Amino acid sequence: MGQTRKLQGRGECKMRGGKLIAANVVVCGDRISSCTLDGDFFAEGSLDAPRVIDSIETSLGRYGLPFDADDATARVREILDEQSDSPVIGATPQTIVLAVQRALNTASADGDSAGAATYEEASEEHSAETAQVPSRQAAVPAELLEEFRGRWHAMPLAVVHDKPLQPSRQMATDHAIAQSVARGDCGPMIRIWEWAASTVVIGRFQSLSHQVDLEEARRAGVGVVRRVTGGGAMFVEPANTITYSLYAPLSLVEGMSIEQSYRCCDDWILAALREIGVDARYEPINDISSSAGKIGGAAQRRYLPKDGGPGAVLHHVTMSYDIDAVKMSRILKVSREKMRYKAVQSAVRRVDPLRSQSGLGREEIIDSFITYLLRTIPGAVKASVSDGIAREAAVLDDARFSRESWTRGIA
Repeated sequence: MGQTRKLQGRGECKMRGGKLIAANVVVCGDRISSCTLDGDFFAEGSLDAPRVIDSIETSLGRYGLPFDADDATARVREILDEQSDSPVIGATPQTIVLAVQRALNTASADGDSAGAATYEEASEEHSAETAQVPSRQAAVPAELLEEFRGRWHAMPLAVVHDKPLQPSRQMATDHAIAQSVARGDCGPMIRIWEWAASTVVIGRFQSLSHQVDLEEARRAGVGVVRRVTGGGAMFVEPANTITYSLYAPLSLVEGMSIEQSYRCCDDWILAALREIGVDARYEPINDISSSAGKIGGAAQRRYLPKDGGPGAVLHHVTMSYDIDAVKMSRILKVSREKMRYKAVQSAVRRVDPLRSQSGLGREEIIDSFITYLLRTIPGAVKASVSDGIAREAAVLDDARFSRESWTRGIA
């Protein structure tokens, strides 16, 4: 008897107000034999493999055919409800299942998932339910925002303008500081980064090959690193980018959903940007924008308490000071599905950098941010990253963040 042929397919789904989620399936005979998910969604849990994602992949990766979308949606919803302490942000049961349907519709022996002929057919399914990803308490009540501001202004905040670091060391330093805050070994901090090299930073759950043209990046001398948080890819050039991280005890965001905490943690930077003449606003789930276009994006991760410590929230933001739009468009891959609900159907035209909006130099803008923090937070002081954290970051860099196995973990 002949061996059963394996078919492979990839499908993507991004609904209005949500994030991109992609499903990669292998079909063997009358069953799905494996299913993996990737995208620019956010998920809490283990750094290596959040249990909630593992559970969804396991459930959908053992599914019989024909595929019952209603049953699969119910299964995914049940998993998300059972593991509500590890939420998936930016995707719903319906969008996950629709991505699987599209992957099945494009499955072929060579894994070609272009599937243009089946795209419209698949997109009709569940259209009423998935027209828009519902926001989970994204609106921040005025009283909650005021409570957050009270906590914010009471923080003994360390303000750090760090020295230039290689991209993988930046990823490691971010993780090391957040873990130190979670243990209670380090207090609240805002660290403004300096980059020692150009790079693409991909989100924790993104597929490397579907986000980055690796050959073009190599020719341009641009590396690739993977960060600990979800969200989308960021194109970074040292002179054209402003990046900072907030590290704080979990008590700062107590009583609010993750979506609400994005708005609250961005509160100070919106005010600081307005002071330099930028019409900045928060755009759910994780963008900082203006009337002229997108300025930057945020990503977030929460760390459970360690060794009796308070736990931590890591909230980091990358903003474009200036941009080499042509180089970015050559290196980053942006799928048609990802751009489906963007008002402007071009990843390049969506970004409007701070240089054109403020008329200020990059260092002037960074100095204005530092001055704003020191002026508005009574306990804020200038500081530096401790030698102990720097040593921990070096170990983490060697063990994880500079390794191909981490960067290529989702091929």
